[in-house]
Amino acid sequence: MTDISRRSFTLMTILSSLTGRVARLGRDITPAGSQVSAPPIDGPDDLPIEWIPAPYEQYGPGLAKYGNHDIAHRPSSPLLTRVVIHDTEETYDTTIKLVQTPSYLAWNYTLRSSDGHVAQHLDPQDVGWHSGNWYYNMHATGLEHEGRAVEGMSWYTDAMYRSSAALVRHLCRKYAVPMTRGHIIGHDEVPGIDTEHIKTMHWDPGPYWNWARYFELLGCPLTDGTTDAEPQPGDVVRILPDFASNTQVYDGRVVTGLNFVTARQAPSQDAPAVVDIGIRPGPATTEPSDVGARLNTGAEYVVAEVGGQDDEWIAVWYLGAKAWLHNPVAQPVVRVVPGARTVRVVSRTSGYGRAFPEASAYPDPGWVQPDATLPYVLDPDQRYVVIDPEPPTDYYRSKTFGSPPPTDHVDVIGQDRYVCVFLGHRQGYLKVTDVRSDWLGA
Repeated sequence: MTDISRRSFTLMTILSSLTGRVARLGRDITPAGSQVSAPPIDGPDDLPIEWIPAPYEQYGPGLAKYGNHDIAHRPSSPLLTRVVIHDTEETYDTTIKLVQTPSYLAWNYTLRSSDGHVAQHLDPQDVGWHSGNWYYNMHATGLEHEGRAVEGMSWYTDAMYRSSAALVRHLCRKYAVPMTRGHIIGHDEVPGIDTEHIKTMHWDPGPYWNWARYFELLGCPLTDGTTDAEPQPGDVVRILPDFASNTQVYDGRVVTGLNFVTARQAPSQDAPAVVDIGIRPGPATTEPSDVGARLNTGAEYVVAEVGGQDDEWIAVWYLGAKAWLHNPVAQPVVRVVPGARTVRVVSRTSGYGRAFPEASAYPDPGWVQPDATLPYVLDPDQRYVVIDPEPPTDYYRSKTFGSPPPTDHVDVIGQDRYVCVFLGHRQGYLKVTDVRSDWLGA
């Protein structure tokens, strides 16, 4: 996450996205330098954690010149609903220096590759700046893992996996975050807030992160709740290739040991990859940063069609179109998920990258956030798998240093209802008025 030259994720980019917010209570604002005597370590008792605090400081003239995180009162305001897995794109030592810089960014934890050592940087109540989507910052805990996405196989050690899983298991149990792939996600699965921001979203921890192994360490194998039945139209399938033997074309070459399956426009290995119009107008490429045609391990989709040679191809609904993936009988890459919740699109929609309140929920018109849609076109009768049936509809206003409620550090609560779904490689939000499902009562 911290490689600025490659990721262009600067502090000013973040600050410019934090416009407007609003209406419920945050906690009392404590200026920098008045830290409590006991570090707010948040982790399991048997996992050593070093406290290396990120600064909350004003570094220039004007209350908007501050960093490198925001004061809040989580998990009550805003709620905690996600854990986001990152890689640092820097060495551990450089990452630690960066998180202590007021004009940079902050996240909750950094994990060292060599031995799994954990450093904590934020009070769990506070909001880090790490995901590139303010809604996800509001609701997520961010873990930075030392490593580089294109070299993940050499950085993602067993020691780091084990420390990370122990920490995430503790956090999920403490804050009632479901231990599912929709709630423990990669930075690459965080949606852009609008069309303009999709291209600049990050793609870490990348295709070498072994999600299946990680969830085994969490005690929640991704095979749980699945069957080996042959997928049929209308079924929900979970992407589950065997990591060690999974072979795909990546970065222009054939690579084995990856966490994704390639989605194509037709049931043939010669067919072009699907299009993610938010990234580029044509078929997705195999470039490391292009996640447009990658169906990640653990993601879930609704089968639209079965076909191809020997019926070894299945099409799933993906970004408003059918995405075909090869599912050979001898080495299947999906498992059926009986009873998974889905929604059916009833009104043409594009989806959203966040679940912000309606304009009338804001007490000041200057605080209203745009109702920005994504560039995808979802037609009626397409179906998508639900991650969250009732995600919080809110916006945490926090744009100045130390300003107390009600002028700042407040959470605006809206009445509009959304569902969070597996939209493509990244997650997305659909308004309840645009979908139907039996469990929605409509």
